[in-house]
Amino acid sequence: MNKIEIEIPEHNDEKSAEKAIYDLLGKVDTIESKCEEIADEYGIEFSTGDYGSGRTYYPVGYECSQWFKDEIENNGGEVENGVVTVGAWVSSSAMC
Repeated sequence: MNKIEIEIPEHNDEKSAEKAIYDLLGKVDTIESKCEEIADEYGIEFSTGDYGSGRTYYPVGYECSQWFKDEIENNGGEVENGVVTVGAWVSSSAMC
């Protein structure tokens, strides 16, 4: 089994605590990247974030309408013949 290990940085004052927070938040990119790989492999759409700050990943193989094609492409994805060929994150506010 592959592992992502997260070490909690030492923090004992405001400056080191702030650094620890940003170091930990930096791990999110690694975790999301691995989630995207799995989603693309199995065609699984998934969401993250709370109401008002959420977003959804649309994986390779996701079938979409012309309107949604534009949203995916505006967010760095690619669509051919109504099927996502490069996955992308779309903000929940884009769905309104």
